[in-house]
Amino acid sequence: MYLVFLDHLLNEISSRVTKNEDRFLVSYLLPAKLQGLTADIIDRLYDAYKSDLPSKVEFVDEITRWSIRWNLAGADTGPKKIIDLLNETNKDIYPGIFFILSIFLTMPVSSASSERSFSAMRRIKNYLRTTMGDERLSNLSMLHVQRHMAIDTEAVIDQFIAMKNRKMNFIWSKLK
Repeated sequence: MYLVFLDHLLNEISSRVTKNEDRFLVSYLLPAKLQGLTADIIDRLYDAYKSDLPSKVEFVDEITRWSIRWNLAGADTGPKKIIDLLNETNKDIYPGIFFILSIFLTMPVSSASSERSFSAMRRIKNYLRTTMGDERLSNLSMLHVQRHMAIDTEAVIDQFIAMKNRKMNFIWSKLK
């Protein structure tokens, strides 16, 4: 289970962070960088986000309108940050660009979540618990990762008591 978990984390890191360099081409949509926006960059940008865009023809037309808008307005007067660009983008006129900017701004900037998972695994599977089975390790990992969620301990105890008949009655059932 541990090796499968590590393999999953490594695949996620490589697919989300290292293989998605083309997602960072969004910066060419900034008015100051529009002069560097070539057909090749538009193609790569579309390929990076094509699952979220309607069609390539519509996207290219939208990029053309986008370039004309900022050339008329003056590239030096436009926003310098992508968050500011998103705030100034009309969602109805430029839906693809708005969507791309929104996705880009919600992408994680680091692999901190995988680092947290490794730290959790190190805390859970320490030298005192080296003989732990896969199911227990998985369950403890879920409890540790989701520790911010409130757990109704009374319901858990009641469910545990009801699971099977035990030779000794629990004090909990007498306290109720």
